Amino acid sequence: MLSNKLSDRVTKLNVGNERIIALELGFGQKLCLINTYMPTNKQESEPAYRECLDVLHDIVSRYEQSHNIILCGDLNGTLLERRNNKHDIMLKDSVKEHMLSCGNSNLEPTFYHFNGYASQIDYVLSNCPELIQSYSICKKDAVNVSSHVPVTVLLKLSVELVDTHCHAERKQSKPKKVYAWNKLDQDSFTEHILSNLNNTERRDSDDIVKIITTCLKAAADQAVPSKTLKFKGPKRPASKETLSCMKAVKETYKKWEASGKPCYGQLFLENKLAKRALRSQQRTLEAVKRKSFYDPLMENPTNQKCYQFIKRSRSKTESGSACIQVKGVKYVDTDQQRQCFAQCFEDLAVPKDQNYDNVFLELCNVRVGETENRYPCDTKTDVQVTESEVGIAIDQLNNGKALDEYGLSAEHFKASKPVIVPVITDLFNQILAEKKVPATFKTGIITPVLKKGKDSKCMENYRGITVSSVFGKLFEYTVLNKLKF
Repeated sequence: MLSNKLSDRVTKLNVGNERIIALELGFGQKLCLINTYMPTNKQESEPAYRECLDVLHDIVSRYEQSHNIILCGDLNGTLLERRNNKHDIMLKDSVKEHMLSCGNSNLEPTFYHFNGYASQIDYVLSNCPELIQSYSICKKDAVNVSSHVPVTVLLKLSVELVDTHCHAERKQSKPKKVYAWNKLDQDSFTEHILSNLNNTERRDSDDIVKIITTCLKAAADQAVPSKTLKFKGPKRPASKETLSCMKAVKETYKKWEASGKPCYGQLFLENKLAKRALRSQQRTLEAVKRKSFYDPLMENPTNQKCYQFIKRSRSKTESGSACIQVKGVKYVDTDQQRQCFAQCFEDLAVPKDQNYDNVFLELCNVRVGETENRYPCDTKTDVQVTESEVGIAIDQLNNGKALDEYGLSAEHFKASKPVIVPVITDLFNQILAEKKVPATFKTGIITPVLKKGKDSKCMENYRGITVSSVFGKLFEYTVLNKLKF
């Protein structure tokens, strides 16, 4: 919700309960933002309401000397003088004790009950009235199916955005290119490979890999339809029935608004029933989507569906941060963050402090020595792979995976299998004969993924997920199948 320049200045405080959350905002002057959803006013709700007020009292008392306090949310009690139920009295006493105010003289309601009763129970309060520059209560919108309306507040804050290490905005994600392999023009694809795959004899293995990669990419660009995906965020689809219900809500709302928004009568009832029908339709749509997902999972479970279920069941925690902190220094610029992650993963792969198990190191050296003694480093070998073995390895590659560093996927090799297998077989035999693995087989794209429930600002809380070379995977599958005996 905050700008990328400000999100690193927000810290969740270890106070509150399931109804109360407190944040510390470091914007020049320290702010303690408390968001709450107080218990609803009903029979025997007084103990629960008083308990939440005690929690609020503890938080405000702890931080009011060092922070400016902002309390906001659904307080389920009003500060207006015209109403004084048990919740209202306790709330007014607590607000008066901590000298909280909003500077609002607006008597407009923020909550509309289904029976037509309206009240003001949503507030933004502060112990420093000078912070609140403006305070407004939004009007009831036609398609707002909630019983509440938003309350907007403009605060006076002094924020210093200049930082020697934190100065750049997060860049937009690059568009992703996706091939529609189900619409492949096989003849054109094969023809392009045959006409552009140059002579690979008497060439270095790295050069041959580069030639094949370039040829496969060019053939796919010509013979496979593709589209560019731009990440604009999730969109919630609306069915025809839902759109019809929304239209009915708007029409009945306009009629009710034109008549002066009475709290009773035929127009009020029509708008109320239209909103109820819209909520019911939205819930029905969600129920149908859940059923369409879980029924196939129960009847015919597969690995893909199980992974989808696990992904849906995971808690929606913070997945990224606008700021990464390394040894007390904050970095916002994406290029700087990339360099920090690269250095971190390099240190993990090649430890610099040499604090490793010497016994394990000695055992590894013994194994390497035995291998070198049993298999001398000569340039001759009888190990060769066949075209059928390469073809089996290609079939083992998984479809639907992300493109690797060089823009290749399993589909490139499977679509060109009849014409590319002989060339790849010769390449792999050359690699085995020379005992030199191409450098492109050893590289990949590492993506930092935040560990569940961890602080996104700490680089140690990320694990690296690597998209390795598809060509390298193909070579590994081929050799692995050769070793199975």
